[in-house]
Amino acid sequence: MALKSQADEQEAADNRYYRATGFTALKAFFGNYAHFRGRSSRSEYWWIQLFGVLAGVIAFFAIFAALLGTMATAASYTQKDMLAALGHAGPAFILGGLLLIVILLILLLPALALVIRRYRDAGLPWWVYLIQVLVFWVLLIIYPAQTKIGGYVEWGFNISVMLLCLLPSKPLPHNSDHGLDDRIQPDAMFESKHDDNDKPYTEG
Repeated sequence: MALKSQADEQEAADNRYYRATGFTALKAFFGNYAHFRGRSSRSEYWWIQLFGVLAGVIAFFAIFAALLGTMATAASYTQKDMLAALGHAGPAFILGGLLLIVILLILLLPALALVIRRYRDAGLPWWVYLIQVLVFWVLLIIYPAQTKIGGYVEWGFNISVMLLCLLPSKPLPHNSDHGLDDRIQPDAMFESKHDDNDKPYTEG
């Protein structure tokens, strides 16, 4: 899958990956790493969510398989052997945890930029997300995440962001230089557009 937008739409959206789908959405995610301006279509957002879910499922089964292997091996260990094995595995777990934190921090900025661009594409000002985050953290201070209400607060925040990211794209601004219509063309959502010399981004 590829881009489903023309050069004039990409310029009007200030996003050379506008309406990216499939693996091109990954290029859009990292290509717009700290790009808080412009707009991103629903396809750009939801393809990244899909890849995130798939990565989480793979990580879960990998950890589960590793734990099963450890338990099967531990069955033949004495208590002394187990303590020694845990002592050797400790640094590996710490390094793995630190690596996970670093990865999450690296992904935080492009994920935040994507949400801001998606809100703008839906016709919402960027500070709507800021208000959501502030309310979320204030409520977590009052109701910690370990509590039942804190869990509801976390779910409510995530669902509210997802619902706003489901909103359809607003019409792109009129570009008199390129003759872009004020309306979003319906066929652009379904028909694949081939690259041309005027397109800012060329795949391949």
